[in-house]
Amino acid sequence: MKMLALVWLLLILLPVIVMSQVSNNNNRYVNTDYGFSIQPPEEWTGVAGQGATVVTFKPKDSASSSVEFNIIYAKAQTPITLNSYIKKLKDFNKEAYRDLKTISEKELTVSNLKAFQIAIEYKVGDKERGLIQTVVSKSPMVFYSLDITFEKADYDKLVKVYNDAVATFAIEVLKLTDVEAKAQDNTLQILNALTNVNKELFSENWYAICFVAKNGESKIGYYHHKTTEAEVSSKKGYLVETELFVDAGGGGDSRTITKGSFSFDFKTQKVEREETITLKDGNKLVNKLSGEMGRGEAALHRNINGEQDDITIKVSNGILFTDAAELFRKILLTPSKKDYLIKYLYMAENSPSIDFLEVAGKDWSDELKKDVYLVYSKRDRKQSITILYDSDRNMIKESTANSPIIIKAVSKEEALK
Repeated sequence: MKMLALVWLLLILLPVIVMSQVSNNNNRYVNTDYGFSIQPPEEWTGVAGQGATVVTFKPKDSASSSVEFNIIYAKAQTPITLNSYIKKLKDFNKEAYRDLKTISEKELTVSNLKAFQIAIEYKVGDKERGLIQTVVSKSPMVFYSLDITFEKADYDKLVKVYNDAVATFAIEVLKLTDVEAKAQDNTLQILNALTNVNKELFSENWYAICFVAKNGESKIGYYHHKTTEAEVSSKKGYLVETELFVDAGGGGDSRTITKGSFSFDFKTQKVEREETITLKDGNKLVNKLSGEMGRGEAALHRNINGEQDDITIKVSNGILFTDAAELFRKILLTPSKKDYLIKYLYMAENSPSIDFLEVAGKDWSDELKKDVYLVYSKRDRKQSITILYDSDRNMIKESTANSPIIIKAVSKEEALK
């Protein structure tokens, strides 16, 4: 969700931070947490990767082999096109590999998705090595890189083996566990029972975005959120206006302005968002996203730094745009404990994600010296987030496990200073 996109990086590779749900069926590797499957080469074995590498395959009969086939999961902080991704990858390769020589480049389709393949040669000491990278774009936010490294002399022997494996790569549809499905049922019961706007949600709040270090915390930006009543498709509804600003330092910053309108039952949803990224050299990147959701479809319009990308996807009952999900989460706050699951769609994605919520009820906070609603969120089965709300359903604080970024409620003056 946008409130978590705070670290100043155009593109990051997310580490493997969960125990992935993995199965092997007839030697086919299936990873449900990272949403893909692949048939590795025959007699190759896979081991869990580190950092951004989800899995590494190697020939089974050669423990000392220098051949590695890595599947890398890349998650963007802001939308990026495949063309831009490949440009950045080429720039990285030039810096990372000595005596680099490009062997081939080509566009292709993998699992009905746009992809691009690069083959290069380079040197490590006095040894000549080869690398083939196939980048598959699931969306402007999610990329998979299928990389094989080997000794240059083995190129002819391995290229067909590698390409045959790449051809088996497939996107796996997210399947809910029994616990998640029950939590989603709880959500749908609340959603389907809505009969009017909840006036408790009308509010205006300011937040400081802070970077926490050993020597204390420093403010790196602010978040402004305002919800008022509006008419949406002849129904009562909500108008949500937000602004997110992050100072990257050194002259770089990011500003995102969003306007969303949602009917009280969330059956009609409309969102417009414009993100302007100012790079340290003064150049600007502008991403404009808009979407309309209703009657089982979501029409998404995306202009990513000048490149237009439009798509219409089917959506099931209960799917919410990220801004609608942020608002609806407040409706779920109750004094008693209960689990919920929200399926949410970011407009730069082509499929929904999940947010598993443990609403832990209302309790006293020693830190804040007052009663609060406590919510534990597990987004995409990867990010563990703790959110505190006050008695009026206003968010007070949000923090993410293993992240130095926190968001906390402050006055307008403090947020803007």
